[in-house]
Amino acid sequence: MDLDRNHDNENPHLAVLLPEIATNIVTFLPKSDLISSCTLINSTWEHEARKRFALSWFLMNAENVAQRQEMSSVWENYARNIAVSEFPNLSREGPCGNFISTHGHKVKRLQTRLLPSDVTWPQYFETLSNSFPNLTSIALVFDNLDDTDSPQKNRVFFTKVKHLAIYTSSDFEGTQQILRTQLVPLFPNLVTLLCQTICPSVVRSFLKNAPTLTSLTLINTVLVGPIREHVVKLTRLEIGNSLFPAFLEPTLSAFLEISSGTLEYLRVTLVANIDPHLVRNYNGLDIFLPILPKLRVFELVHNDFATRLKGSTNSLVTPAVNLKFEGSSTETRLIYAEQFPVLETLRILKGVPSQNDKLTEQEFYEASVSFLYNSFLHPSNEACLSLRDLVIPFRARGEMFKFFNVLECLSENGKCFKWKDPSEVLKRVIAVFPNLIQLETEDFGG
Repeated sequence: MDLDRNHDNENPHLAVLLPEIATNIVTFLPKSDLISSCTLINSTWEHEARKRFALSWFLMNAENVAQRQEMSSVWENYARNIAVSEFPNLSREGPCGNFISTHGHKVKRLQTRLLPSDVTWPQYFETLSNSFPNLTSIALVFDNLDDTDSPQKNRVFFTKVKHLAIYTSSDFEGTQQILRTQLVPLFPNLVTLLCQTICPSVVRSFLKNAPTLTSLTLINTVLVGPIREHVVKLTRLEIGNSLFPAFLEPTLSAFLEISSGTLEYLRVTLVANIDPHLVRNYNGLDIFLPILPKLRVFELVHNDFATRLKGSTNSLVTPAVNLKFEGSSTETRLIYAEQFPVLETLRILKGVPSQNDKLTEQEFYEASVSFLYNSFLHPSNEACLSLRDLVIPFRARGEMFKFFNVLECLSENGKCFKWKDPSEVLKRVIAVFPNLIQLETEDFGG
């Protein structure tokens, strides 16, 4: 290739003209310093990529520990978040000892299973503390648990841990005493707590011993009756119960009673879809919402499948929740300025997918609209001037859908609907939320 200018060709190769072309192009750019501009773009991309890379998780097991060791040596922040399986011994002398010795101090978030049958509680937590001294987040998965309550002479405290998640496949009634006496005191500075299938007494112990707690998630965990523990600054609450749906209301009500003045985020999840007449006739599905002066985000996540009575042929379903508001009257269902004076975001989302009696997109849309018209879009509601962001299963146009008033469905015959155009829902949204900035109109996903 002839790259110099000593040639007879009247139409030289592009490589010859490239410097001249580039010089002319940069005159049209906002900045003539093209190298600086590209460097800035690349640096910004690298910064954002590194942030997301630092949040990614990787699973470490017996088969890939050597590979993880090598990758962590190349990428400095690769080992920040790990999930460990098949390693009963997490000490520096164990099978992944080389990895822990080199990178254990980098790990910020850890997910692991409890407990190996031949290791006592004191030994296990002392090992975790020594192997991963800078943990800020721990997720503990219980498969089985020795019910021997072994006292700890030199108890290790995880003072840096702010986020704790506990998952079990059952409530392990015989071992809850261990959770209360040996696990709870180890985390004195918790900010976020997630409990799945945990005994109420354990939750109460956490509330009592973690005064810094501000975020609580309870999944399939029942807590009935007044909460006497001092919970002052609970700002985020998520509650769902697919195992015992009847206990959703008392559990949620118990926490709303103590946190209504501070709550900023409320998420009700794992909500079943059932025959509308059940919501109308069963008071156990009523959820009373007190005035929430600081609530900014409300989310409801209902299943993508139906839970119908045996033999029911009713195609209509609705979320198994009947919201009632403190400031409501016979004339007005919801006065936003009093009930939710600073509400900014409302989301109606789809939960984890299932193959059991799965709802079509049309049925899920109809179920969501029925819930909205029985609560946040009720015809008697006053406008909400504070809402800016709305995420709902939405159709601006399309085929007619079955619209039904939940409180008018007297039986399970499925004949309490009328056909409605999706554009009417849009008109109602605009009327109730006149200052809306963002309306999520994409897929029916959650």
